[in-house]
Amino acid sequence: MLKKIVLFLMVLLNINLSFAVTKVTATQIEKLRLMKDTKDRFLEYIKMDKKKVGNKWFYYGTNTEVKEAIFKDALHLSNLTVKQADIRGATFEQGIFCTNSHFKEKVMWTGCIFKGYLKFEGAVFEDEVDFSDIKVENKANFVLTKFKQRVKFNNSFFKDKTFWHKAKFDKSVNFKNANFKEDADFLSVIFIWDVDFSNSKFEKKAKFRFAEFMKITKFKNVLFKQQADFFGTLFKRRSDFSSSRFDKEALFRWTLFNGPTSFKSVRFLSLANFKYSNLINQTASFSGATYTGDNAKYIPEKYRNQMKQSGKSSTKEGYSY
Repeated sequence: MLKKIVLFLMVLLNINLSFAVTKVTATQIEKLRLMKDTKDRFLEYIKMDKKKVGNKWFYYGTNTEVKEAIFKDALHLSNLTVKQADIRGATFEQGIFCTNSHFKEKVMWTGCIFKGYLKFEGAVFEDEVDFSDIKVENKANFVLTKFKQRVKFNNSFFKDKTFWHKAKFDKSVNFKNANFKEDADFLSVIFIWDVDFSNSKFEKKAKFRFAEFMKITKFKNVLFKQQADFFGTLFKRRSDFSSSRFDKEALFRWTLFNGPTSFKSVRFLSLANFKYSNLINQTASFSGATYTGDNAKYIPEKYRNQMKQSGKSSTKEGYSY
């Protein structure tokens, strides 16, 4: 019995020793600091275990604050295969280029600041990706990007234009509380699973032309300050725009609503254009929604009767197709 206890303690001891060896040492930190090539430094950095304490970064097993989470030069990772990477809190002073990059395992970009051009065109993410709380100060390119597992963009901030053309999300997507300061273009994006844009803000044009929302879609309490364009968009299951506000044209021409739809308490401050959509044949609610003048003329009468007119000003149709 005593022998078994000793062996058990030795196993525990070996585990602890093994863990201690994997801790980042001052020597490793110095090695990182001396690397001149930005790509090599980045690849070394993502291998290291990191722990966030308050607003500062520390390595496990040390009390050394990490300064190397700031990458001052452009980072070129195109056509590269990357395994699991913890990049939380890093700042990229210049562009980061990941065209056709392949991320094999879970990637954490939480809290990153991107000051240069951000390019993931054609990239593939095999596992979960977390872009929560990121700040992008330049253009962002996610064209043709494939996300095969759950993705988080909640609380993300995009200061410049974003491009998502033909990106594909195979699992759930979270854009809650995202802020798009310039045009956000989701042309022909496919959302296979649930997507949530609740409480997000589009300060310029929100373009979802020919996008496909295959499961539950939420645009609850969203602010569209400029034109919202859902021309030819497919909502295959339930969609929810309740309590959102459209300051400019809300374009749902040729939109297919194939599931229950809610526009409850929505405020249409300009033209609400549902011309040629299949809304009249679907189950929808506009209870408590408001519109001005005759701006609800493209909303079927059975739904317009649920709405309230809040003003007399009308908007001319700005689009002809």
